[in-house]
Amino acid sequence: MPLGLLLVLVAAWCGYWLFISQTSQSHFSAWVEEAKSDGMTVQCGTQNWGGFPFRVEIDCAPLDLAWSNNAGTGAIGLARLESVFQAYNPQHILAAVSSPVSYRIGSRGGAMPNSVITATFDPATVSLMMSGGEFDRASLVVEKLIADIGGEEGVGAQGRARRLELHTRFVQPDATSPPVLEIAGDAEDISLAGPAITDATGIPIELDVWSLRAQANGSFVPTTDPSTALKAFALGGGEVNITRLHGQRGDVTLEATGRLTFDEKGRANGELQSDVVNLKAIFKQLQEAGRLGEMEAAFSFNMLSLLEGATSGREGALRVKIAVAKGKIYFGPFEIAKLPPLF
Repeated sequence: MPLGLLLVLVAAWCGYWLFISQTSQSHFSAWVEEAKSDGMTVQCGTQNWGGFPFRVEIDCAPLDLAWSNNAGTGAIGLARLESVFQAYNPQHILAAVSSPVSYRIGSRGGAMPNSVITATFDPATVSLMMSGGEFDRASLVVEKLIADIGGEEGVGAQGRARRLELHTRFVQPDATSPPVLEIAGDAEDISLAGPAITDATGIPIELDVWSLRAQANGSFVPTTDPSTALKAFALGGGEVNITRLHGQRGDVTLEATGRLTFDEKGRANGELQSDVVNLKAIFKQLQEAGRLGEMEAAFSFNMLSLLEGATSGREGALRVKIAVAKGKIYFGPFEIAKLPPLF
């Protein structure tokens, strides 16, 4: 290739990269102003742009979002967000999130937030695909996750996971149907402990593997803050259809399907049908934890022996209804946990 032509190509690429970088910075500044007009403040502590010659990068350390509007109040804090996209493919954004991360959301005027989550983890990776300037799909991978979960009463539970993956994408069943948000989640070595769990169950909830497949149907409002989007989804009759919920701990397994809706306060309601294999092992743990006496345990084991297979049609499996009422989760007659409201 002649040197002159090579220099022209290099100059053209440098000009293109500069144009893409400046355009990205302009779009980011415009989004910050749009968010401000919607009642959200965006603070990027140390903002650095770079990536030449093939990538466009932005680094915010820390990144803090806070909002207050008619839908509610909330805040998201990230210790650091590093995002990048290839200059020739700005529709695919990759990001690394550093902990600690915090999330608070509540009703407008409330003295305390409805939900507070503070988490630490190894740097998490995010993949975001856009289509025509709108969100299309996203993936999140987190390792060594420790999350403190609370609300109005303070921190009530701590969740842990060696590895957690979440994937979402919009699909349109047909030309006349509204888009549906598909959700897939998988985790390894997860646990839930703390007063909110053990006061109800007597033992922590521990799983070797967890898996979720679901579809969210409802109103998806393009907005800058989660409160507005989640409230519109709940009040617009949004629902989550769980096509598969799987959990396993040793030789105990659970398979469930069902549907959840949300009330005007963002609390979940619904019902799932579950098949549990080797539920006796759970009752054995309750006995060892002192939550079941010897006579109660013996009676429970006898009843389970009679019911296993008869209710589910599967040998060794017991069908149990999981009810969710105003955010409280009931496994049969037992309250085992409480979900924080959406907003």
